[in-house]
Amino acid sequence: MSISPVVQSVLDALKSLGIESKKSGREWKCQCPVHTGDKADLRIGVGPDGLVSFHCRHQCSALSVIEAIGLNRELLSEMFQQEILQAVAVCGSPVILCTADVQAQEVSWLWNGRLPLGCLSLLVGRPGEGKSFATLDWAARVSTGRDWPDGSSCESGSVLLVSAEDDPGDTIRPRLDAHDADPHRIYLLKGVYAKDKQGKLIEGAFTLVNIETLRQALDTIGDVRLIVIDPIGSYMGGKVDAHRDNEVRGVLAPLAALAQEKNAAVVLVAHQRKGKAINPDDMTLGSIGFTAIARSVLHLMRDPDDEDRRLLLPGKMNLAVPAPGLAFTIGGEPARVQWASDPVTITAAEVLAKSNGGSSAGDEAGDWLRDVLSNGPFPVSEIRSMVQRDGLAWRTVERAKKRIKATATREGFASGGRWMWAMPTIGRQDDSKTANPAIEGDVADYGGVCDSEQSDGMPPADLHGLT
Repeated sequence: MSISPVVQSVLDALKSLGIESKKSGREWKCQCPVHTGDKADLRIGVGPDGLVSFHCRHQCSALSVIEAIGLNRELLSEMFQQEILQAVAVCGSPVILCTADVQAQEVSWLWNGRLPLGCLSLLVGRPGEGKSFATLDWAARVSTGRDWPDGSSCESGSVLLVSAEDDPGDTIRPRLDAHDADPHRIYLLKGVYAKDKQGKLIEGAFTLVNIETLRQALDTIGDVRLIVIDPIGSYMGGKVDAHRDNEVRGVLAPLAALAQEKNAAVVLVAHQRKGKAINPDDMTLGSIGFTAIARSVLHLMRDPDDEDRRLLLPGKMNLAVPAPGLAFTIGGEPARVQWASDPVTITAAEVLAKSNGGSSAGDEAGDWLRDVLSNGPFPVSEIRSMVQRDGLAWRTVERAKKRIKATATREGFASGGRWMWAMPTIGRQDDSKTANPAIEGDVADYGGVCDSEQSDGMPPADLHGLT
């Protein structure tokens, strides 16, 4: 096997420093010139694609190795320099891109101003508002190439539906037929094949944790332009906490990359949490990571002046001026979405302000806390941060905790363990072995908070109420 010129240059430079290299397969092992000692800390390899890689046991970068053996990249030929730059990237050093080398691209739209291609969009609304009706109307339009409700043109293509709440036979297919869809271009991702203990092939649950399953489905269909995941919370995976930003981003970032790769519009259907907020985007159930990673956020809300009228209103939009609001009703036999031609001037924030007018702060705090604890025990310190973020009063939330009968537990047996709040019937498997029930009453609510809050840098708590 011929040796790469760069590898040969490195080996020769090492030899001039008195460092001998020993070949092993497709790589050479030797002492790293950055560190002292006799151990073979450095491996120099050549991959099947011809790229050179440097791996040091002490985690030093390829660039530091190259500089330590006296190879000056600026003095090497263009070919050598490019190969070494690739080697640096392979070894995990920073990947830097000059904006002068970036080609500006226009945003492509499935639905202009609302659903961008190659991106994640979020459709947020309370249960029963008509989110599934709306997305099936969109799926029908894409399957046939029929114009969008605002009169703009719609490029035809296939649609992939990932639905956890609607039955294919009694709900999805009848609604698609009512919206004049082409069923030959609309597909359902029902699950993923797996084997049981006896080796028999069964249908298992699909989650976004295994993004390759979704990629394979898209490759099989071939021309998917719209992907609807309804609701997104059902497909995050059992071990993912939808209220933790880093866990949400860990699941959605690969999905966003896949959307860009396939140039498909991905609509994530999300429930709206109960509670109060000024910004409608903050009403999305779960972590703020959902709205952060979405390029477009749409809100489906009831018209506060007409119970039968639904409003599709813009929220966050990163790529263009938000499109104006639209309105529709659900009627007919069979039921279908009927879009109105009248312009909608009310904003999502105004609708939210009107809808918040009829409930007490205590009721809102109780609903808010139920949502936070819906996925299992949650650290008190993080609940405090969320309370501050959402503009709630801590004492109101404490009273709401008692009213909804949430429990307080300490995580672990050590005195320094975190205090957790949880709904009485909700528990996570990984917490069941470590959590200790707290004593009921004021001490249960606050007794452990003194220790845990102080460890989080919070001031000691008064047992009769925190200020």
